[in-house]
Amino acid sequence: MQQATCSFSLRWYGRALTSFVSATLLLHAMAPVGNAQLLKRIQKKVVEHAAQKAAEHQAQAETTVVKATDKATDSALTKSDRGLTATMEKTGAVVDTGLNRSQRAIAGLFGSRTERDKLRSDLVGGRVVLRDVIFVPEGAELLPSSDESLRNLANALRAVGGTYVIEGHVDPSTDKTVSQSLSESRAAAVKARLVSLGVADGRLFVVGLGSTRPLEGDVTHSARIEIAKLK
Repeated sequence: MQQATCSFSLRWYGRALTSFVSATLLLHAMAPVGNAQLLKRIQKKVVEHAAQKAAEHQAQAETTVVKATDKATDSALTKSDRGLTATMEKTGAVVDTGLNRSQRAIAGLFGSRTERDKLRSDLVGGRVVLRDVIFVPEGAELLPSSDESLRNLANALRAVGGTYVIEGHVDPSTDKTVSQSLSESRAAAVKARLVSLGVADGRLFVVGLGSTRPLEGDVTHSARIEIAKLK
């Protein structure tokens, strides 16, 4: 770009010099000898005018070059900014995803430990009440949603010593003729699952108590499994 500017300026200097030489020759041919001072002033004006025009055109050319350079620079910077922004957004999304996964893993780890610790403490204390062990209506088949609770209970039982009795309880609304047998069948189903999860069979006993011991404050919904430590 600088070479183009210099070439442009030289062309203008050449034109101005040509005009100056032509004007000088014409004035020499036309002016008498006594007008030498006037000729010199005219020559000076011609040179100044040529130099001024050359400077103006050179400045104009340099301004054009600067504008073109600025425009190209702005375009390159804009593209760089967009690329950097996109990269930062992708990086942020990856970091956020990693942090969320780590947080979920940590929460799950400590949440499970807290629940196991509570179960162990309750087992050592003598009794655990399980309200989230669910069976099919009027039956003794465990629903899949009960499995997590039973796995936690099995882990806690393996971590502590002692012998336990599994008590089955049903709601008072259950038919009296089947309530005792149903509650015992449900207790037996829980034992079978705990044994399959690694708890020794000889540590567990079952008993069905029907609806004879409803929960205080919630008589209507008293169906549950209780684990009681044998003295």
